[in-house]
Amino acid sequence: MQTVASILWCRLDLEGHDACLLSESGSGRNLRGHALFVQDGKPCSIAYEVDCDAGWHTRSARADGFLGTQELHCQIELLAGGQWTLNGKRQVEVDGLIDVDLGFTPATNLLALRRFALDVGTATPAPTAYLTFPELRLVRQNRPISASMRHTTPMPPRCSATMRCWRSRRLASSSTIRACGEAQHSWAEASSICQEVAQARCCARVSPRRQRQHALRNRDHLAKEAAH
Repeated sequence: MQTVASILWCRLDLEGHDACLLSESGSGRNLRGHALFVQDGKPCSIAYEVDCDAGWHTRSARADGFLGTQELHCQIELLAGGQWTLNGKRQVEVDGLIDVDLGFTPATNLLALRRFALDVGTATPAPTAYLTFPELRLVRQNRPISASMRHTTPMPPRCSATMRCWRSRRLASSSTIRACGEAQHSWAEASSICQEVAQARCCARVSPRRQRQHALRNRDHLAKEAAH
């Protein structure tokens, strides 16, 4: 596989980072990364990987790590008949769905965005097989997506515990890639769009005052980076 891009997210509401690498070949795409953050006052470390075909249809996903002293392991498979399994057990609720969404990372929002390749300003329903966290259950999540994701509706209440806000940092080269459902973007722009996806997931949780504080902090941070 050829490496396409990498990205680093910084969590804004709590301590945490998520580094992700996107690779592709003629037969498929691979998204893998590592999330480090605090969950319910406990340290959490999760390595994850999602394997897709060339059309961004999920084939499998895995997540391995720990939360506090509890070890975590999830192996998700999409079988040829459209049936999903979680650690070998059938998940009837999500049968027939195409995309997986891991509830602890913003990275997997990319799958549906790339697959639909929407025109700017258009939207479409995009139900996913959503892995709740920290419960680690695979449930059906109904959500619409748009090319910019600026108007994405918040997650349903059962997923509100995993809503979070991330800020992306550009780490990769500025080579042009096909990004997040719009025609062509530099990776910096793609990172910005992915940031909007993540922020849409947490907007119901972070208070306006907290958001203003994060915005001021990010502005000062970017100003310091520009000065260097």
